Amino acid sequence: MKEPSSAANSPSSANGDPNLLPLPSGPDWSCSFAGDVKEPQTVGALRSLYCTGPGIAAWKKPPHTKFQSSDLEFSLVVVDMLHNSETSADLLVTGYKPGDYKPEVFALVGEEGTVHVKGFSWQTASVLNPNQGQQKPYPPFGPFLFGWPAWIWWGLFAVLFLIFVLLGWRWRKKWTRQRALRKVSSKGYGSPYDLFHKEMRLLLRRYQGQNQVDSRHNPQHYFDRLNEVFREFLTRELSVPALEWSDRPLLRDIRKHHFKVYQKVDPLLSQLLRELSRVKKFDKISYIDCEQLHSMSRQVVDLIYMSRKENS
Repeated sequence: MKEPSSAANSPSSANGDPNLLPLPSGPDWSCSFAGDVKEPQTVGALRSLYCTGPGIAAWKKPPHTKFQSSDLEFSLVVVDMLHNSETSADLLVTGYKPGDYKPEVFALVGEEGTVHVKGFSWQTASVLNPNQGQQKPYPPFGPFLFGWPAWIWWGLFAVLFLIFVLLGWRWRKKWTRQRALRKVSSKGYGSPYDLFHKEMRLLLRRYQGQNQVDSRHNPQHYFDRLNEVFREFLTRELSVPALEWSDRPLLRDIRKHHFKVYQKVDPLLSQLLRELSRVKKFDKISYIDCEQLHSMSRQVVDLIYMSRKENS
């Protein structure tokens, strides 16, 4: 079929309005929505649009809408083509802009041909409640402003968890140190060196010359008190929780915070701590063991005291 000329069928050329966009030439078709549509469809809702008119070459692909005004773009969009022939087409359409539209004419443009649709109107309702006024979407918040992949988030959480654990460990270590200092400070007043020798003199007076038959003066009690007095001195003098820590973390802390003292007393201090730990495992302790430990502890305390005095 021969198509009408462009001059005779182009609405933009007929009215001569320079603000209207020109439409491709084509015959006039009439369109209507299928079914009984009483209420306006909302944005994005699909509707069946049935169009018929003079014959053109059948469309192989869904056509697209073209309007004379750019304001009408996306007000009616062809999504799919359900059926078509040379004289009719059943199109699946939707609208992406709410409003009441009554264009004088618009075109359905396909690769095989174009038709004009005149006198067709439609309404598209907004999905928003008009009684609530203008609604604004909520933007992303917090760390989710950054569009990072999941593995980065998991890595970040792992790093934060490790930092939290490290801070907790440091806080616990500091709290343990302060608790140990409060505990020993309540047992007497004076310098740590003087308090140590005072307790040692009391031990000697109580246990010197005793034998293992007398249960009231068990050498086990002697050793326990000797170990406690020595560790109380370390706690007072070097501010380390010697009563609660084992030997290795105790030596590491002394080396870290009192390196010069550690250099001078390390061999003898390490040996004394090993001996105290070894004798503690014995089932039976002799007074000779206690006296040897007594002498070693006095020597270590004197070295620590002299080293601290030289570096002060």
